[in-house]
Amino acid sequence: MTLINENAEKQQLLSKSEVKVLQAQITPHFLYNSLDAILALEEQGKHVQVKTTIYALSDYFRISLSHDKDWITVDKEIRHIKDYLTILKIRYGEMLDYSIDVSEDILNDMILKMILQPLVENAVYHGTKFVRRQGLVEIVGRKIEDAIIFTIKDNGIGMTESRLAQVQNELAKGIHTDFKEGYGLYNVNKRMLLYYNRKTQLTITSNYQTGIILTLRLPKI
Repeated sequence: MTLINENAEKQQLLSKSEVKVLQAQITPHFLYNSLDAILALEEQGKHVQVKTTIYALSDYFRISLSHDKDWITVDKEIRHIKDYLTILKIRYGEMLDYSIDVSEDILNDMILKMILQPLVENAVYHGTKFVRRQGLVEIVGRKIEDAIIFTIKDNGIGMTESRLAQVQNELAKGIHTDFKEGYGLYNVNKRMLLYYNRKTQLTITSNYQTGIILTLRLPKI
């Protein structure tokens, strides 16, 4: 093995290890919040919602913690998102609604596991968090030529022009300067670059007070 090949292999192993760390950073706080919500529902005597939440939470972590699988089908990734949003919908009631529209012709395609969930989480918590109206998250998935395109849209407060420019610049450079806001975007962008190299694209558009649209372009595997 040449030195170049050896270094390339080491870099690949390092990249995959970093992906594992990035994936692990996604789930803990969601588990804690969900368990608190289940306890609150039980105390209120809402046994049907408790059962639904437990089933959704179990399926959610069954997918999240499948450490031997870095790639899953679009169908399973969407199921993962549905579990996530089911739990949030029970927690927040009429304050949150969502829609999912994914073409059947991409359901069996393979994508990097948990590539969409952080974007949906970002839409819920940073997109709709500060609106007085009902929060709405729309998820659309389509095949366009040789790529799979996902859009995640919210009806939140959006971003100012200066903040949008900052986030766009950080995504382009693969950096992140604000840990509390936009970490999900950085997480997804970093994992995309590690696994797909430069064959992917994550873009963000926004108008202040009208929401954010995230667009994720992935190559068909």
